[in-house]
Amino acid sequence: MISSSPRSTVAILSIAILALATPLLAQSMTDAEKLAYYAANPDSPGMGRATGGPDAFGYTFTDSAEPDGPTFSWIDITGTGTAAALADDDEVAVPMGFNFDFYGTTYTDAYASSNGYVSFIAGLGGDFTNDCPFLAGTSPDEIVAPYWDDLDPGDDGASLYFETLPVCPIGAGGMCTVVSWVDFDFFPGDGTPGGTAGSFQTIFFDNGQILHQYADGFLGDGASSTVGISSDHVDMGNSLQYQCDSAGTITPGLAIEFSPIAAPGTLEVPTLSTFAKGTMFALLAGLAIVVMRRTQA
Repeated sequence: MISSSPRSTVAILSIAILALATPLLAQSMTDAEKLAYYAANPDSPGMGRATGGPDAFGYTFTDSAEPDGPTFSWIDITGTGTAAALADDDEVAVPMGFNFDFYGTTYTDAYASSNGYVSFIAGLGGDFTNDCPFLAGTSPDEIVAPYWDDLDPGDDGASLYFETLPVCPIGAGGMCTVVSWVDFDFFPGDGTPGGTAGSFQTIFFDNGQILHQYADGFLGDGASSTVGISSDHVDMGNSLQYQCDSAGTITPGLAIEFSPIAAPGTLEVPTLSTFAKGTMFALLAGLAIVVMRRTQA
């Protein structure tokens, strides 16, 4: 028979307590501590693989080049959606059709800019100079940027389209709002149909996820654009940039998905079921009895 000393038994007990109690301790973490936990444990349940992030709020992104990334699946709304003929540095109001949560604030309306971005604040659609990176006090507040650049749809009659779909044909099957920039030109435009920048779209899902997609005929490559998301608290780290002024990073058929880990106060970490908790405490009690008996022997 192999015997062990009280000290070795205590060591084993300590290791068991740490291994079994860690998930319980995680339940009382603050949001900041949970984000740090996920950064240190990227394979933990509840934290999907991502190619960028998390930012201070918890957003991450992954693109279609990743094995577990989104699949490019263009949603054509040119025949069913609302068409907006925008002028240079113009914007149009887009009703979301549902409550959309963005950096902890719920919105029912957005404002799509002719310069390749959406803001949840009215009157900010005229910013044609993309920031690299997003800057506090300079970048438009509450911005979702699939392709923020100096674009000009007016010269060749290009349109921006938007539509809310009760059942989204992609994603989890809930509602979604699609905003598509179709055949857009770079400023000052070439005056002929076709678009020197091309077509791209952003899809807002009712679960808070955001998807950027770039059509097969997309001609921009990212050399003078910013792609990402940002709140009005950039200085607090609430922004996530996919690329900025980087040629060759945006290609036809690319899809980029931005996902919040969860809203503040609801970030999830691994937890134990009631049965598992009971089993753990029974095990710890049994180990404690063994230690006491060996100590008294």
